[in-house]
Amino acid sequence: MTIKDLEAMDKPTLTPKEAAAYLGCMPYYISLMARDAPEKLPFPVFRSGNRTKIPREGFIRWAKGMKA
Repeated sequence: MTIKDLEAMDKPTLTPKEAAAYLGCMPYYISLMARDAPEKLPFPVFRSGNRTKIPREGFIRWAKGMKA
């Protein structure tokens, strides 16, 4: 997954699996951090029930080195 792939998406949020594909990590770790310590993640996240969602535009801004 590249930044261009993320920008080409038309949905407002990413899943941990999609973010992990860009970051090169396990989606499970993103979900754990979002649940236990979301303030420690460098990009915005929110939980909806037991689902972790990542605002796509905020993640892209963070990935490009801008303030999310």
